[in-house]
Amino acid sequence: MIKKLLLVTVSYLAVSLAVTKAIAVDTDNKLNIYVSTWTLDQSSKMSVFKVFSGMTAEDDAALEKKYGVHFLGRWSSISDGTGFGVIEASSVEAVYAFAMNWVPTMSIKVIPVLNDADTRKVISAYFADQNAKK
Repeated sequence: MIKKLLLVTVSYLAVSLAVTKAIAVDTDNKLNIYVSTWTLDQSSKMSVFKVFSGMTAEDDAALEKKYGVHFLGRWSSISDGTGFGVIEASSVEAVYAFAMNWVPTMSIKVIPVLNDADTRKVISAYFADQNAKK
């Protein structure tokens, strides 16, 4: 239980740090931010590890450029074959196009997220609309 709590806490801090970094980068070009989680199929876990271990930073950069995505960070739990990443991209289609490279071997979830300023805009607009209806 303590290990799970520690993993969740570390994961939360890592995502918070990456999203905070993304907010600083995002102020001018308004790229969208996504959090992606994955779980490797147990039957293909070792073959995915073999392919991934053979990749270089240059390979990662080439794929990011090809699909128009940029990983602000990726974190993996080798023991259970899970992980998450924080991605900036112009569209969710770009993120899914990148993810298609791995879909045959794992389940991938992509979640769009907002920085604090944009979150406040959305929530404020909602409450303004609700107040206008009164």
